[in-house]
Amino acid sequence: MANLISRLTGAETQPQMTRRGFLVSMTAVGVAFGFPQASHAAMNPAVPDGTPVTPNGDTFEPSMWYWIDADGQVNVNIIRAEMGQHVGTAIARILADELEVAWENVHITHVDTAEKWGLMVTGGSWSIWQSWPVYRQAGAAGRTALIEAAAAKWGVDASGLTARDGAVTDGTQTISYGDLVAEGLDRSFTEEELAALPLKPHADLRLVGQDVHPLDLDTKTTGQAIYGLDAKVDGMVYGVPMLPPTRYGSKVNAVDDSGAKDIKGYLETVVIEDPSGTVPGWVVVLGKTLHAARTATYEISVDWTSGETANVSEEDIQARSRELIQGEEGSILHTEQPDTTAAFDA
Repeated sequence: MANLISRLTGAETQPQMTRRGFLVSMTAVGVAFGFPQASHAAMNPAVPDGTPVTPNGDTFEPSMWYWIDADGQVNVNIIRAEMGQHVGTAIARILADELEVAWENVHITHVDTAEKWGLMVTGGSWSIWQSWPVYRQAGAAGRTALIEAAAAKWGVDASGLTARDGAVTDGTQTISYGDLVAEGLDRSFTEEELAALPLKPHADLRLVGQDVHPLDLDTKTTGQAIYGLDAKVDGMVYGVPMLPPTRYGSKVNAVDDSGAKDIKGYLETVVIEDPSGTVPGWVVVLGKTLHAARTATYEISVDWTSGETANVSEEDIQARSRELIQGEEGSILHTEQPDTTAAFDA
């Protein structure tokens, strides 16, 4: 196992960067992926090679979710993983709509892992509905701060000012977000203040739900966008798991990889067992390339001992459902805490 970890982490040599690579560092709790500043992880559609946008002069950061620079450029920090679903564009659009900034001035950065970002999980269709209130409040904070700054500059009441397309106006005079940032802006909000900020009525949203140019479409089209599969470090190998026949109770008796020996790039097959029995035995096929590891799985024979659910059929599951429905206890399985009142109250 030590050999496996050494090869997986490149521990014997220092990681070397490639054009499409990014840094991988092993920690005691897992793997942290960090994109180097010069990579294409942060997509800037205005630049042909997709390099990250850099701020011009001072920046104003109403929250950790974005900054605005002296050119009025807005860079939105994205904590969700891009898997082809344009999640960066979707989240940036939420913020830009509430901030009242022109879409052509918006850019995104897929941030590194850090505790301050909170739960960085992408899955279960969480990204938008969980990000919706956070990024709307963040956008409203910036819009409010910029309007207040313009009102103070002109000596007028902020309630008579409006913001649109990255500028503030009172109907007779206008100033851009960039100019306000260049003059210096320092405004912070407490959690209570953020929660109390007025948000735009849904009917006034101009970007959400509309057809806009995805911020990372160009780099995806040219192959410059970086995904997890593009990770490269010296000594790295690829692993493809062979799933056990049952979730619980499976055990690996023997592995025959003779049929995979001639596959170019195939390395070996590793059996990972959990002594506690909580996790079933796993077979992981290693290769110098993902293709080699995946191809080898079709040529490898595993002798498994299956768990007790191996022969449970769909018919068995339906029959059990009917049995529960017809029983005195009803169709809900009893738990140790059947009353949910306390949980919902908390």
